[in-house]
Parts: sequence; C-alpha cells; structure tokens
Amino acid sequence: MPINSKKFPYHKTGQWSEKSEFWILNGVRDIVWLLRLLSPISWVSPFFQRSENGRSYSRPHVTDIYVVLTAAFTLIFLVIAASLSVRPVFFGIWALVFIVDSIQYQLRTVLLRPVFHKNYSPYSTERTLIILVTQFLHTIVAFSLIYIVWFPVSFTTDALSLITAIVFSTAAIVANISADVCKTCDATSTTALIPAFEALIGVFYFGLIISTAIGRARQIVALDRIDGSLTLQESAKTTLNALTRYGYDNELDKLATVFDDKLWIVGGWVRNAALGYKYAGDIDCIVPFTVEDINKRLVRLGFKSTRTSFGGHRVYLNDGNYIDVMGTYEYVDSTDILKALRGFNFSANSVAVNYRTKRLLCTSDFEHDMRTRTVRVRSGARYRREGMPIYLFRDYETLINYYDFSPSADSEHEKINAEILELKESVNHLSFDDAMKSASKQIQFLLPEKKQGWIVRGFVRATYLGELQYWDDIDVIVDARNEELLKHLAIVFPNYTLNYFGHPKVFLDKARVDIWTLQEGETIDSAMSKFCHNVDMLAWSVNGASLETTGMNMRELEDRLLTINEQILSNTKSSDIDYCAIKSVYLLIRHQFTVTESVRRLLKRNIAITPFLLKNTIRLVKDLHLCGRICIEDTIGYIRKEVGPSEAISLFESYWKPSK
Repeated sequence: MPINSKKFPYHKTGQWSEKSEFWILNGVRDIVWLLRLLSPISWVSPFFQRSENGRSYSRPHVTDIYVVLTAAFTLIFLVIAASLSVRPVFFGIWALVFIVDSIQYQLRTVLLRPVFHKNYSPYSTERTLIILVTQFLHTIVAFSLIYIVWFPVSFTTDALSLITAIVFSTAAIVANISADVCKTCDATSTTALIPAFEALIGVFYFGLIISTAIGRARQIVALDRIDGSLTLQESAKTTLNALTRYGYDNELDKLATVFDDKLWIVGGWVRNAALGYKYAGDIDCIVPFTVEDINKRLVRLGFKSTRTSFGGHRVYLNDGNYIDVMGTYEYVDSTDILKALRGFNFSANSVAVNYRTKRLLCTSDFEHDMRTRTVRVRSGARYRREGMPIYLFRDYETLINYYDFSPSADSEHEKINAEILELKESVNHLSFDDAMKSASKQIQFLLPEKKQGWIVRGFVRATYLGELQYWDDIDVIVDARNEELLKHLAIVFPNYTLNYFGHPKVFLDKARVDIWTLQEGETIDSAMSKFCHNVDMLAWSVNGASLETTGMNMRELEDRLLTINEQILSNTKSSDIDYCAIKSVYLLIRHQFTVTESVRRLLKRNIAITPFLLKNTIRLVKDLHLCGRICIEDTIGYIRKEVGPSEAISLFESYWKPSK
C-alpha cells in the first residue's frame, strides 16, 4: 500500500505555504504548524490512506482516522493507568499532547483553513458537529487520564478511580466544580489550575458547537439577484422550461421515474440559466445511487446506455444529443447531493435542480462566484486530485474566455495557468513532422495489431497551418472492423466511451481521440473523398509516418482556399448539410480562409435551427474564443460581403457572446 509522504506534518504545503495579508494570522498559522508536529496521529494517519491505479483514496477521511485513533489510544491508556498501581508518567504526557493537538486542530479548521485554503469546502453540518462532540468527549477522557496519573489524591478524599476521574473531568469541563468534588479548589492552589484550564477548553468547545449549529445549519442557498436578472429559484424554472421547449422533457420524465424522482440537472443548463443566458448542450444529471444501481435501473426500464469517461452512464437521444447520468458515489461516499456538488472541480458548476420538484441546491461558493463572475478550482475535487485532464483545462479556459469569468486569486489558479502554458508550448515549438510523429506515438497502442491507422481532418489541418491547439481532438481512421477495434480496446483498456454511432472516443492524458473504422471494401482515399471540406482531405499514416494527400490539392490549403465537396452534399441529409454550413463559418474564422463559390452557395441556403445544431454552434464558438479569435467583426464583415445574407452566419453571430 503506497504511502503518501506529502501528508506527513513536516510538509508545509497547501494552506501551510499560503500567505495572509494579516501578519498575526501568519504567525498563528506557524505556531499551529509547530504544534501539529507534536501530534502523534498526524504522523500515523498517512499510513491509513490507500492508493490504487495511481488514484489516492481518502475513505475514510484522514480526519475520521484521526478521531478514531485518538479516541482508541487515549481510552486504552486511561484504562491501563487506572488499573496499574504505579502509573507511568508517559500516559499523562500522552493526554497532554492530545489536548494541545485538539486545540491546534480546531484553530486550524475553524480559524486558519478558511483564510489560507481558499478552495476549502467545509464538511457538512452533521459531520462537523459529530467531530466536535467526539473531540469534546475525547478531551474529558484525556483530562481524566491526567488526573488519575498525576493527581490521584489531590481532588478526592480517596484515590481517584476510573469512574471518579471521568466524573470529575466531566464536571470540570462544564465549569461545574464544587467543594464537594474538589477539596483544593481555592485560588491559591496550583492543582486547581488544571480543572480551571479544562473549564476554559470546555467554553471553547461549546462556543464552536453552538456557532457551527447556528452558522451552518442552512444548506440551501437562496440568491436575491444575479446581476439583477434572475433569482436562483427562477433560474431553476428557466432550466426546466428550456429543456421542455427543446423537446427533451419526454426522456427526462422517463429517467425521473427510473430514479424515483431523484433526478437532478447539473452543469451548463443550470449555470447558464442562473446567468440568464440561452443555452443548448448535452444534459448532465446526478442521482443519489451507486453505479451498479444506476445500471440496473436503466436496464430494467429498457434504456440503452454507454459508460462515460467520468464513470457515469450516457443515454443518447434521437437528435444526436445525450444525457449523462452520474451517481453521487463518484464524488462522495454518500447519497448527499450537496456534498457531491462540493466535489465538482469548478464552483461555477456546483448547482443542481431537481427535475420533478424544481428544488434548487447550490454551494455557498457558487453563490459568491456567480455574483463576482469568478472561476474557482477546488483543489480537493475528485478529478483535480487525479490530475486535471485536457478537456477540463479547456472548460476552465472557456469560463474565462467565453463567459468572461475572472480566475480566483489563489495558488490553484497559478498551478493551472502554468500547466496550460506548458501544454501550449509543447505544441507550438514542434515542426509538422515532429508534431504528427508525437501524436502517432500517443495513439499507436490504440490500433489493433498489424492494422493501418491514419490521423485525419482537423488535427492534420491545424498542424500543417501551424495553428494547432493543445485541446484539438485527434481523429483517427483504422483499417479494421469496429468489433475488432472494440475487442482490442478491451485488452489495452484505455478510458473511452462510445459516441452516437458506436465509435469510441478515447481520453488520454494529453489528448482526446475519436476513432472510426473503414467500411468493408473502403480505402483511406475513398473515405477521405466523403469529407465535406477540401482542407480535411489529407491523412497522416501512423504506421508509415508520412502525409497522404490523394484527392487533396495542397496548394489550396497553402493558399487558404476553402471549398465544399458538393457532390457528397447532394446525397447528404439536410441536418448534416446545416452542420456543414456552420462548420464552414468556423473554418473561415479560425484559419482566415478565403470564401470560394462553393462556400458561397452553401452559406446562402436556409438552415433548420434545431437544439442539436445550436449545441454544435455554441461549441464551435467557444473553440474560436480559445483560439484567440475574440474580435471577429472584420472577418464576419468579409464573409458577409462575399456571401450576402446568410442564416448560418447570423446564427454564429448571435451566439458569439453568451446570449440573454
């Protein structure tokens, strides 16, 4: 069982390395850190954490381990001390160390942690009160140990027994010391200082318990206004109305029944409604069930689902969109929705709406960060602990660049910025050949043995033009049957999910890979001839480490001329043609391509605006913001001048910024 050495108390990381603007708090923090070094349990608890497959688990929490171990050791020492005629001084020293440790723990948790650990999400009220009351009882036991070891005949006529020591300690900590119990309680008695000190600690604990019960009893946060637009409860209704308007209510009604009306909508739909923005995207849900229970419920009512990269279940809808269902146990070891929200990576996403009751839950930092437009990353969140994947970096940048959120001023933001900068530099300094060879090396293990593979479309195009982004997906075609590909993936076991067409999307540490297979009798050349845009008709051979351009005029790419494969579009369903039009606007803006006659004809046609088309439009717009295409007035003006009135261009413009 690997030991996490960074959890040992001598490491000054996290809150111990942060600085406050108040020097007195910095000084108190350093004193508490020194006291923490005296805590035996702080040195023991790291041995009780476990790690599997590179993931660190803290169930039970280190705090829970601390409470259990201190209770066990102190109680054992008390029993031994009471039974021995010669009572070792060590037992009394242990009790004293524990009392000091309890004080430093509460100072750290209540006073220091909210200041120095800005991403700190407090435990639930119930858990906090249990820990406080438990430590309160531990303190009674610890003082009993001190009395019975060092002052066995100072407080009663006869020597203290185990029971009388506990009774006296209990009386002292609630400041109920009387002459009947203590015969040396006058102010001049040195011994009387011990129960007096215990009484002060009792006042300290009672204050913590009362303040916790009062200050954190409310777990549902109500906002009066967010930018003067919508109350949070109104945003809950807006979320559900939008889902109904787009025709997703039938499937959601069925899912709500499957999960006993405990289906909670989370993610982009709720966040955008809270901000007052129109939205279309995939539908994220959370339910208070285990993965196994979710699967059984979906199967029982005939839902077909695939597993997501996050470990949830994905249900595809008829229009190509999908609903992702996650269980609370993927975030916390309980059915508590609010606790699960605290485990989300971004505070801006820590809000949920019950689909049936319209009840809204959110964390306190969601309230604050919606008001201030702040994006905050929780250092203790599940995926942050495991190492943030590329697509979460992309989400982080989207909140900043598209939604105009400001990053929180903390060390977590600095770490993420450094990681993003490193990723950007890793793709910017590579030549075309080196970048393609590096990508080939990443995906080689995904190809079935002795099968050919080609990287195609956007990744090759962007790399050739010198405009590759670290988050660009890698599209791969494999010369194999889909069943053969899936069988191979089951052996190499990457993290992947299946898309709408049953093809795998693989999630690697530094890339997302979409893989599909050649049809029977098809070649890579014939497959590329079906692409809608000329600039996508090039492929990099993974095995041969070479660029294949059959059917592609490289001069057109170098001259940045965008043309449409109109022959293919003549046999394509209208919804796919509409997407091709939207994608054409995207390519014109991202790569500053020149409008050609075929593009002009495509963009002049009318399009049917569906929820799925809106979803893809918003996704492409966000990508352009991440590319640095913030001001598009000149480019859009050029396209309009060349094309004239165009519904595709207007749709793109209308969502260039979040739309009210």
